Amino acid sequence: MIQNKMFELVFQGEKPDSSEAFADIKAVFTNGNSSQSVKGFYDGNGTYKVRFLPREAGVYSWKVTGAVEAEGQEECTASTQHGMVHTQGCHFVYEN
Repeated sequence: MIQNKMFELVFQGEKPDSSEAFADIKAVFTNGNSSQSVKGFYDGNGTYKVRFLPREAGVYSWKVTGAVEAEGQEECTASTQHGMVHTQGCHFVYEN
């Protein structure tokens, strides 16, 4: 996993009983004292995905619950690229 670059977890599971648009899957990513909850989605053909954008380098623990149950840990390395873009008055600036 790389800071400021999308990280994706992919799992296989049963097709949702009800609407595929409201598939029950979420993950919590924890890095030190900060945690972020992310909703996943059903991608068809028994595939579930969770996407996460790590904003800080470090070791992240993750736990997926709902239609799929899993947990793990990933190391996030510092990026050499710019971070997120924000507005500042009439201009765009990088977060870092």
